[in-house]
Amino acid sequence: MLNNLSLLPLDEDCLETGLSELITSLQSDGLHPDESRLMIESAFEKWIESVGVPSALPVEIRRLLARASWASRTNAPAHTTYLELIKKIERIHTPTRRDAVILLSQLSLILVLAEDFNNSPARIARLLGSTDMINHVSWKAIQSILVLFGVRNELDVELVSALISKDKIASAEEFGDADERTVAELICNQSCAYGMDEGFSKALMRLIAPVSEPTFIPYLQILLYVAVIDHFYDHPSEYIYTFKPRGAVANLIFGNFPAVLAPGGNPMLNNFKAINRITMDWAESRDDNREQAKALVKVVISLSALPYPARKQISSTIRRGIIRFIEVRTPSAIILPSECSYDDAIRFVGNVASIPTNTRGIIEQRLTDFIGAYWHQESNWRSRGLGDPVNATNTSSRKLGDCDFQNSHDYRCSALEAHAGRLTNIYFFEHLRTLRLNLPARIAEWNKISDIAEWQLKVIFLVHESSMTVLDPPELLDLRCDFVIKTYSEFLAEISNCSELDKLTISRLFKEWVIDPLNSPKTPQYAKQKALDLLTT
Repeated sequence: MLNNLSLLPLDEDCLETGLSELITSLQSDGLHPDESRLMIESAFEKWIESVGVPSALPVEIRRLLARASWASRTNAPAHTTYLELIKKIERIHTPTRRDAVILLSQLSLILVLAEDFNNSPARIARLLGSTDMINHVSWKAIQSILVLFGVRNELDVELVSALISKDKIASAEEFGDADERTVAELICNQSCAYGMDEGFSKALMRLIAPVSEPTFIPYLQILLYVAVIDHFYDHPSEYIYTFKPRGAVANLIFGNFPAVLAPGGNPMLNNFKAINRITMDWAESRDDNREQAKALVKVVISLSALPYPARKQISSTIRRGIIRFIEVRTPSAIILPSECSYDDAIRFVGNVASIPTNTRGIIEQRLTDFIGAYWHQESNWRSRGLGDPVNATNTSSRKLGDCDFQNSHDYRCSALEAHAGRLTNIYFFEHLRTLRLNLPARIAEWNKISDIAEWQLKVIFLVHESSMTVLDPPELLDLRCDFVIKTYSEFLAEISNCSELDKLTISRLFKEWVIDPLNSPKTPQYAKQKALDLLTT
């Protein structure tokens, strides 16, 4: 039984071997092994129970510590490092000497968690504080330990810059031309897959796309900062000062918000003066923006409760979503002509038909909106999804494609799917999979109007070309369903020779469903530039 000696930061085998050698050496002084052990334990216990500034360690304890696996990691002898750490912990944490000794008994674990698992000081403190032996641990005490061993616990400006550059590229792919509400919906949809509750979704929606109040930008800046930390460290997100939110890294993160959006100053320092941790009490104390403050707390604490892999993934989506939010809210430098003619429409359609636009489907979807509106001009057609962002979910609107048109008098529905490039079997069946998800809700709706046997669904794929080999898909829930593939070039031929009245209609619909949406703030700059090229080339 090693008693208090087991509190030394030594692994068990090392301690037993070192103690055995030490006891053997003390036998030359005429001490019995049991007496030697008792003497060593008593000396250490007396040192632990002493008060005031820690005195020098007993010589026997110094000899034992010299065997520690971490002994060579500092420039000082192991017992000197140990004593310095005890002093730091007592000064920061103000525990008893025994509390400091117990905390340091976990030194090897602390180093492993920090170096091998990227745990932040706050995360390590929380893990150790959850044990029966250690009731409370200050993250600052853990930080002081790691600093002495040269373990970095900070954000690197170059790595953060590279991460944000990568996020900007991924944001364009992930969110396309999504508006603020669609951004929030897409993040919430992903979070549900990781078990986040409805409260998280509502809070995130209030932060990014509040209904009855303006978005409070400093809270989004803070959330972006938290989400950056989550990429590099397993860290309880509510501890906001562990990584010193000031200086070059903070300026880099907060600086992603242009001056036109963000107020001056550091949002963290402005909103969390003398506050170490984000809590609901802090939110309740806010005289302004209280509801968004509560939403920020809910989002941050919900993230903190997740296992690290899930938190890291959701935080990456949050970062990219905020980057998309910034893009939507930043005034556009490119403006398309507000007026356009039939010839402009023909030129635009012809250019799109010749080759995919490489705008992640944005321009193709706007063109599909225009085509659908042109094909379904009669008043008995009702549309769903016209103008929706490329990556908008179909769930809330129950649309059956990128857009659809329903004729309740004739029991018909036409769904249009935009596809940039070549349509293959793989893409076709993926469209079919998503169609199946929303079809039951629409069938239930149609059954209220007329027996489903009377309804017919036509799904039209608008593509540049097709290599489809499967023309007859399986039955869809006993619904009569036709699948049609049409190229943009075929539509161009359809509208190239038309009456003057049709030309006027084409000009009007082209402006309404292509030019005006592409001119909106939600369209990314690269897509606007491409649209301008397609109009003028």
